[in-house]
Order: sequence, then structure tokens, then C-alpha cells
Amino acid sequence: MPNNFESKFESKKEKKPKLMFVFDIDGVITNPDTKEPNKKIIERIGADLNQELPVALITGRSINWIENNIMPILKTTIENNQKLDLLFTSGEKGSVSVEYVNGEPVKKIDENIMMPVQLMSEVKKIIQPYTDFIFYDETKETMISIEIKGGEDDKKIEKQKEVLFLIGIQLKKIIENFDFKDLLKIDLTEIAVDLQFKSQSKKISTRHILDWLKGKNINPFSYIVIGDSPSDAEAAEEFFTQGCDITFGYVGKKNIQKQPFKTKIASEYFDQGTLEILDEVLKDKNNF
Repeated sequence: MPNNFESKFESKKEKKPKLMFVFDIDGVITNPDTKEPNKKIIERIGADLNQELPVALITGRSINWIENNIMPILKTTIENNQKLDLLFTSGEKGSVSVEYVNGEPVKKIDENIMMPVQLMSEVKKIIQPYTDFIFYDETKETMISIEIKGGEDDKKIEKQKEVLFLIGIQLKKIIENFDFKDLLKIDLTEIAVDLQFKSQSKKISTRHILDWLKGKNINPFSYIVIGDSPSDAEAAEEFFTQGCDITFGYVGKKNIQKQPFKTKIASEYFDQGTLEILDEVLKDKNNF
């Protein structure tokens, strides 16, 4: 039996897992149209946590949405809630995060990033005639998001996305009337248009992940970021800039620029592409 000194030494010893996965959520863990989480992917995440491998989620989604839609499924896949201590979640593009201590969530929010009430009211007025197609995400704490209603009817979804695009144009006109317009930007994704501060990005999410790992004395040999948009490539780029061995797994439909780091483009799209990449990693980790 180890003495107290040996136990303390083991707890401080750097842990070097071979691989860490970092997942976007929309269009990576979920189907972008139905918004349903892919349970097979979440089971893979749970398997990594059970094997004492760290995992991170980086998303524009709110923490509230993740707690209601992802965590109940994930908790059924892990041996106990203490396994969640190896999960880090960065929401709203880096401005809200959750880590777990003894299986309990601890949320942090950047209180310097808050949308003015007047701007939120203006946006709600604009979308009012289009609520059959889109909705205002009330769960966001630091940004404004308008999202398609989704579903399984392709024609309806196409119409929803047309309306979303037009709303994005109107939002650009709205922010011109605000004094701090130079601090804001519009980000149009597969299912939503986000009105956010320019300081919000998945590069910030990556920095938070690396700080969290450092605090836990965990230093993975390599990382795989899986995303479906150019903003996810920004997260991978930040790992690369920080000197990490990084592979970017891309599952989106839009073309992406050639990157200075390793990139794997899946033949399938969205959550099915994520499963494809996960399967390839299981078969041959030496290629990643």
C-alpha cells in the first residue's frame, strides 16, 4: 500500500493520454436539421470518459441547452458522475463554460460580454413576422441567436434557411445604429444566425480547454477537433498555434481552406461524418 507521500506524488504526476477529442455540437454530435443528438456519438464520448480520457465540447450553444439535450444521454453512458470531471464544455463561443468537480457542474461566465436589452428587443421585433420558420433562443446569456425550427421536411427547412439568411441581412442594418457596432459581428451557421461580440470565438474556447487541462496536470499527446464549419477550424488552428499535435476532422458541406495542420475530410456529412472519423480512429490511431 502506498504511503501518503507516494499518493500525493501520484496525484501531481503529469497524465499524458494518447488522444483527446474535442467536439463541436450542432452538425457534429447532432443532425443539423432535426437537431437530434446522435446517441452513438455520445456513447463514444462516455466510453472515453470511462477510460479516464479527457473530452471537450466547444459550441455556440448555450450551457442550458447542453444540460437539457446532451447531458441526460451522456450520464447514462458513464460509470458514475465523477467521470464527468474529465469533461470540459465551452458554450456561446467561449464566453460561458462548465467544468465538473466531483461530478457537479461549475459554471463560469464572462460578465464583460453582455448584449444590451435594447438590442435584444429590436431583434425580437424583427423576427416576429417569421416565427413560423425561426425562433429567438432565450437560453443564450451573452449573445443573440436566431435559429431555424428544423424538422424532417426538406422543403420546409429550405424555406426556414431562406428566412434565416434574410434575417441576417436585417441584423447587419440594426447594429449600425449602436455605438459599439465595431465590437459586434454576424455569424451565419448551418442552422442559426448569431449576433455576437468579435471577441467571442472558438479560439477562446481552445485556450480555456488548454488552461483547464493544465490545471488538471493533463497533457495529451495529440488532439482531434471535429467540426462542420470554418469557425471550428479556428479552434483547431489555436491548438496548432499553441504547439499541439492536432488533426481537424471536417464533416461539413461547405468548402474549407487548406490548413497548415493535419485535416481529415469525412466522406459523410455531419453526425454521420463524425461516426466515420471515430471509426477510423478506432481502426488505426496511427493515422491521426
